[in-house]
Amino acid sequence: MFPDCVTEIKQNDGTITHSIDFDKLKEFLSPVIADDKKEKYEFSWPDKRISKHSVNESTTNTLRPIKEKSIDFDNTKNLYIEGDNLKVLKVLRNTYSNEVDVIYIDPPYNTGKDFTYKDNFTKSNAQADLESGNLDEEGNRMVANKLENGRYHTDWLNMIYPRLLLAKDLLSDSGVIFISIDDHEYANLKKICDDIFGEENFESSFTWVKKHGPGGNTLGNVKIVNNTEQILCYSKNTKSDIFKLITHGEKELKKLGYINKDEFFEERGFYKLTPLYRPSSSGSFQYQESLDYKVEAPDGTLFGLHCNKNGEKNGCYTWGYETYLKGKELGFIEVKKNNDGDWVAYRKQYQLCKFDPTKKQIIKEPAGNTVENLIDKYYSSEGGREISELFGSKNYFDFPKPSRLISFLLTFIKKENPLILDFFSGSATTAHSVMQLNKEDGGKRKWIMIQLPEKVGNDSTAFSNNFHTICEIGAERIKRAGKIIKKENPNVDTGFRYLKIDTSNIKENTTPADKQIQMNLDHLIESIKSDRSELDLVFEIMLAKKIKLDTLIQEQIILDKKIYKVNDNFLICCFDDNLSEDFIKEVAKLSPIYLVFKESSFANDQVIKNSEELIRAFSKQKTECEII
Repeated sequence: MFPDCVTEIKQNDGTITHSIDFDKLKEFLSPVIADDKKEKYEFSWPDKRISKHSVNESTTNTLRPIKEKSIDFDNTKNLYIEGDNLKVLKVLRNTYSNEVDVIYIDPPYNTGKDFTYKDNFTKSNAQADLESGNLDEEGNRMVANKLENGRYHTDWLNMIYPRLLLAKDLLSDSGVIFISIDDHEYANLKKICDDIFGEENFESSFTWVKKHGPGGNTLGNVKIVNNTEQILCYSKNTKSDIFKLITHGEKELKKLGYINKDEFFEERGFYKLTPLYRPSSSGSFQYQESLDYKVEAPDGTLFGLHCNKNGEKNGCYTWGYETYLKGKELGFIEVKKNNDGDWVAYRKQYQLCKFDPTKKQIIKEPAGNTVENLIDKYYSSEGGREISELFGSKNYFDFPKPSRLISFLLTFIKKENPLILDFFSGSATTAHSVMQLNKEDGGKRKWIMIQLPEKVGNDSTAFSNNFHTICEIGAERIKRAGKIIKKENPNVDTGFRYLKIDTSNIKENTTPADKQIQMNLDHLIESIKSDRSELDLVFEIMLAKKIKLDTLIQEQIILDKKIYKVNDNFLICCFDDNLSEDFIKEVAKLSPIYLVFKESSFANDQVIKNSEELIRAFSKQKTECEII
């Protein structure tokens, strides 16, 4: 009878159940008996506070490189990361805070059929779920979040909320995020984004027409066919100059009137004419004496504003006289006769630049147009067709987004060569879109894809073709698309460094502090885990030093010892054994900012003791030495 009075509450054992909000029930029954307490506007749900707190918890995880799964490892600037995106985003935050320019995500829609992450900070019955098979060993739900689940909305909100908090940390001050969503959680997502990014930073909600015609999902009892999805768009700071006008091709420009040429054509392109005079249409542009002046015609005559049949001046010029003179001086005014034989002053609007009447100067800005928030193109069938063509008529995903849809969103971005992140990578459409866009315009955009290694079904087409996880399919899609793009434009970066989330490469010291003793070098226990490589260590050190994971890594031999040089000599690492004082001298001469060794690598205790002095003596700058 009163559905609005039903809510989700958390029990003492941590379970979520439906219950009656008696305060709301009182308000429905009678405002007289309702408690007199202050009302406030807020959006909350069970575990919101815990979910938010989890974002600030420290992490000991790291990212390990897998060269055999990478493409062009040494030269590429792109990253493909396998792992739970919550953990990965925490690891990236230290290095990539305020560095990402564009985020696009297509998260689980919570339809009651798709699976959603369920992070272990939200559970008190994790072990029971693990034993029942509902969760993996890391506490992630790997089954559908069904509508009858008591915490149907709560689970989804707890999943998306911390990830968007981290996303905001990663966005640059001029960054922007696009989030695809359908009607199931649109209202909640909008409220969450208002909470995280601020209502003032809401840019638009694009409506994407994914298909036309009947069929597919229906809504409600009326069976309304759902042919659209939404793409929420928020900026980190709406005051930043983020978006650019969408430039037109030659055909579109001609349709818009850019058909004239003059002596400035080489630098300004075609131009179109717009009357300098504007009538008082519906009272929106009234006569002003300061905008009423004489204009000189090519034959030397002076003419002013035209009057209507009643002899009244029902409009005026759009520029003041001083602005008009400056525009004329710079070649932005043209005077010619109209069809009635009257002299008329026109403003020139060029293809490649415009005259700013406020600053009275030329601004280089291509002719463009505003963008409608209705996207009635790039349909979902196109996305499926792309996958089928790449994998030989095998479509491993139900509803992959078309790459041109993502490319369309990326064309709004003003920053040259932005860094683009997708932490629900799925079929890797975003990576494909970025590479395709770089091929078309010669750009150098970079991307980071993050995807949970979700297993495919044993009875699926993907499994029968030797694909076992979504990551395997996504990485293969990038490889195949990259080969095609590379043939058409060999300058496009179609490679990627394949990384995987894991625990730290350094063994955890479990010995109580009061029982630790100072040991000589001969008795030191190796601090590095036995299954980890030297390159694993390099990447963990890069993360600790806030060095981008696409940075150039070079190997070099000095006195028979291998060193890793990161970003030339910014960071140098060496993990070989029996390091001598002569070796320390030679490395110090390279003058790195950071120098890292293993403690067990030194030839003896004396080398360790003297290393600091040797580095100070031979390095040309202050070098920070760290021993792990």
